[in-house]
Amino acid sequence: MLLAFMSIRTVTRYLQRLAPRYTAQPPPGSSTPEGTDSRSSKERSRLTIGSLEIEDDERTLVLRLLFHKTLQKVRCALHSLQTIQYKRKGQLTVGVHDGQTSSSLPHIQQISHALAVALQALDSTFSSSDA
Repeated sequence: MLLAFMSIRTVTRYLQRLAPRYTAQPPPGSSTPEGTDSRSSKERSRLTIGSLEIEDDERTLVLRLLFHKTLQKVRCALHSLQTIQYKRKGQLTVGVHDGQTSSSLPHIQQISHALAVALQALDSTFSSSDA
């Protein structure tokens, strides 16, 4: 259980690092300077998925969609783990307590709560940037 939460924490931190790219509006005047090679800027704005080539505004939309869908899937996985954790916690309180399991339970609950808060903040930031 702890390993699963730690894996989700790693993905969440990666999403937090990527979030400014997909949630912030581009700064005004962020167009390329006139002296810049147009070929290199065009190559940077290209996204290839299979044989499909996506450019410019569509590229941004596709990347934002992928970011949002990934965020939703991570939240879903976290919710599933929290459900399992809740059921397990009920079993531990009814059954015999294992010293190691019961001592790690509060730590897992803290990680679970911190992840839920971080993912909610990412989702809120993403949603507010759509407005």
